[in-house]
Amino acid sequence: RSTQGVSSAASDVYKRQLLAPRNGKATRQILKKSAEAIPELAEDISTSLQIQADRLAQTAKTSWQSTLDRLGEAIVAGIEASRQEHQTLDIKEHTINNNNSNSTDDEPLTLGAESRD
Repeated sequence: RSTQGVSSAASDVYKRQLLAPRNGKATRQILKKSAEAIPELAEDISTSLQIQADRLAQTAKTSWQSTLDRLGEAIVAGIEASRQEHQTLDIKEHTINNNNSNSTDDEPLTLGAESRD
């Protein structure tokens, strides 16, 4: 039961009992039974609230776990991209260094095809 449904049902019971055409003794007996049912209604409300709280906690936990998983994947992808970029820069630096050591002082330093005349 939802908490709204339980409290609404309890309210309806009291309204019906108070508005019903009964003698004083019958009305008191009905009110007594209704009052005796209050602890059970309170327990139902408490249980319903606990179930809703548990659902909310689980939803939040699942959402956070999903966010953490995506963050972990993004970090791994960033590290890999950084490693590849570092490797590319190392290759370019090595190529430039080789070109510099192979050239003579009379030859201009060339890095690409546009310098081949």
